[in-house]
Amino acid sequence: MTEKTSVRTRLFSCLSVIISICLILILAFNLYFPLARRISGQDYPSLFGWRQAVVLTSSMLPTLAAGDLILIHEAASYEPGDILTYQTEGSLITHRLQAVDPAGFVLQGDANLSADRPVQPQQILGRMVLRIPAIGQPGKWLRSLLKTLDR
Repeated sequence: MTEKTSVRTRLFSCLSVIISICLILILAFNLYFPLARRISGQDYPSLFGWRQAVVLTSSMLPTLAAGDLILIHEAASYEPGDILTYQTEGSLITHRLQAVDPAGFVLQGDANLSADRPVQPQQILGRMVLRIPAIGQPGKWLRSLLKTLDR
């Protein structure tokens, strides 16, 4: 009985450390990007090619839901099926790459009935590498608070 309890305690301890490290990294990302934006003057700064975004709409259901945090990484090339984030008119959009044609990248949200307007390569910020469900809500709140304090 004592050995079983000891294994559970160690497992719980390791799991607690992993969760704590993940939460600290998310918090650090959420603090870094607003500061980097202010210092660099870039709308969407990156950290060694990495960016983060919070999904705000349901256009990518069932793959992505509003409130999901996604990590994005720049790549040299993209393939149909990749989930890409691009900037347009001061906002970010994350949709799936359908095709590449002479007019640009053709992207479409999984839940949308039609494709977006063609996207130029310089608009692409990167490919989604990781999705963390629902954890983006606190980050969204923190960025909103920092934006309010920035005024």
